[in-house]
Amino acid sequence: MLSGEALILGDDISADDISPTPVFSDEPEKIKNSCFLYLMPSIDLKEKVIVGGKRFGWGSHRESAALCLLYSGVKAVIAKSFGYGMYRNLINLGIPALIGDIWAKDGDLIDIYIESKKAHIGKKEFDVEISDIALQILKNGGLMNVP
Repeated sequence: MLSGEALILGDDISADDISPTPVFSDEPEKIKNSCFLYLMPSIDLKEKVIVGGKRFGWGSHRESAALCLLYSGVKAVIAKSFGYGMYRNLINLGIPALIGDIWAKDGDLIDIYIESKKAHIGKKEFDVEISDIALQILKNGGLMNVP
């Protein structure tokens, strides 16, 4: 099980919204500090579970958007749907990317049971989807060994 505080985002959050193009860097601290720079400057993402809408991370397949979430301490992302590149990059980096439509408010504690494909908010239980292959990759810590 993993737990985190909900951060609610809407539909169509692009990879560029997550990691703005003008802030390209290979330094973890700069990548972390650029996360959501134009949408939510200075937001603390540590221990958060992002609850996204449709097409979370659409657009660019740049790995920097997923790295931004990793270096910021995001525990997981649950969204109605993902941009393909974002989904693969999250899984490759060992961040659970789960497909589901859950009802949460900012700050709600979300408990995620990845293997049973369930998320709990208080007494409410929600089904979330993850492929068996993605689940196996997560069990092994991802495909990438990123510090």
